Amino acid sequence: MFPLPLALALASAATPPPPAPSDLQARENQYTRGVLTADTKLLDDVWAASFVDTNEAGGFATKRQQLAKVARSRAKIVSLHVNDERTDRYGDTAVVTERFQVVYVLDGKTGEETGRATDVWVKLHGRWMCVAAHSSAVTPSGNT
Repeated sequence: MFPLPLALALASAATPPPPAPSDLQARENQYTRGVLTADTKLLDDVWAASFVDTNEAGGFATKRQQLAKVARSRAKIVSLHVNDERTDRYGDTAVVTERFQVVYVLDGKTGEETGRATDVWVKLHGRWMCVAAHSSAVTPSGNT
C-alpha cells in the first residue's frame, strides 16, 4: 500500500489535466461570454474593426451598430447553451459553426430561441478577431 501523499501524487500523474482550449476556442468562448453578459467592452475586444453581423431577416449591422444594439437591449439573457460546434481552419482564417439555445427575459416575459450561428475569424496581428457573424433561427421541425 502506498502512503497517502504518494498515492495522491500517482493518481494526479495518471490523470492528465484536460487540454487548454486553443487560442481560437478561447476567443470564441469570450464572444459567447460577451453575448451572455452583454459585455460591450469584451465584445469590442473580440470583434474586428470591420466586423459585420447579419441574420436571416436580412438585418445588417456594423461593429459600432451591433455594440450600440447590445448596450441598449432590454432583453436579459438568462442562459446561452452552445453545442454542435465545428471549427474549420484555413491558415489565418477560420469558420466556426454552432447550434445555440438562448433563454431570455424581455419586459417580464421569458422567451426562448434555438438557432445556428456562423462566425468568421481572421488572425490579425497575432490575435484571432471575429470579422463576421450570422445567425438564423431553427424551426421546431428543423433537425440541423
